[in-house]
Amino acid sequence: RTAPSCPQTVDSITALPLPFQQLLARVRDQGGEPELKLDLPSGAATWIAARHAAIAENMTVFILRDISEHKKLEDARAQLGRDQALAEMSAILAHEIRNPLGSLELFAELLADSGLDGERKQWVDRVQAGLRTLAATVNNVLHFHSMPRAEFSTVNAGELLEWVRNFCGPLAHQSGVTLSLQNHVPGLALRGDRHRLEQVLLNLVLNSIKAVSQGGSESQGWIEVSARRFASQLELAVSDNGPGIPPDCLPRILAPGLSTRSGSPGLGLAVCRKIVEQHGGMMRAENSPERGTRITLTLPMTGSEKDCS
Repeated sequence: RTAPSCPQTVDSITALPLPFQQLLARVRDQGGEPELKLDLPSGAATWIAARHAAIAENMTVFILRDISEHKKLEDARAQLGRDQALAEMSAILAHEIRNPLGSLELFAELLADSGLDGERKQWVDRVQAGLRTLAATVNNVLHFHSMPRAEFSTVNAGELLEWVRNFCGPLAHQSGVTLSLQNHVPGLALRGDRHRLEQVLLNLVLNSIKAVSQGGSESQGWIEVSARRFASQLELAVSDNGPGIPPDCLPRILAPGLSTRSGSPGLGLAVCRKIVEQHGGMMRAENSPERGTRITLTLPMTGSEKDCS
């Protein structure tokens, strides 16, 4: 029981809720300063640490401390350590990629200047566009923890989706996947960094192509890229009928270092999320009720945009 000077006294710890009973019994029997985590209805957590001292025969005083702030600092330090380790690994990988990537860009430029025409020239143009996107991705990985300021300009949302169709359509077709567009914003303009928005959509579509083509679906694989405006927000979504995201991965799928593909460092979606947040938007991932995955980007509209048409 508590000391008589305490505002509240309890004759037996059995009168307390079970978690507190277990905490006090542990500190009484084992000593030290054990801790207890309490999950609150709001979703937050409170941490309690307990100590005790015998002050007289059959009388023990228990001291409870709220150590929630201390735990938050510990978690922040641990997260910082993980982020630093991930940043170092990412920087090493990115630098290793940069050298062969520079050579590929040089050879692609030589091909582009060699007088090719027709379909061959289109192939080289797509190779160069892919290499530029890969170079931008490498730079974003290098700057993941200190991403440079976006270069905002007026972006035609409809043209952005058409770019997705033109660039990703052949890749989807080659993988036996149907890529469709639901463009409800053909002339809508917004403020953004077009190159980085292209990078986000390309990353999402490529992820869907891999998931759908490797998912073993008996039905025709499909990917849908859609754009709609809701009041002052633009919603871009990439949906597919692949196997979906494993339930245990879904809450953390946008976090750095996680991937549903074995052996792959999951930096892509985390970089995409940071780019969307850099635009003042939000990104969320969910599984469709029937089958497949849907990644949604919600970007704010400033209210001063005019149609590009």
